[in-house]
Amino acid sequence: MGGAYGVGHPAMAARFGRSVRWVERLTGAVLWLLALGVAWHALRAS
Repeated sequence: MGGAYGVGHPAMAARFGRSVRWVERLTGAVLWLLALGVAWHALRAS
């Protein structure tokens, strides 16, 4: 999933490479936190 922006929009990645990488890293971190939260609640509920 990471790198979709760079693959889909090479021109945008070249112009905003740093910000795009930062957004992808932030999105990845948020997805990890959501996955961990769901797993945590599932374990507590069982």
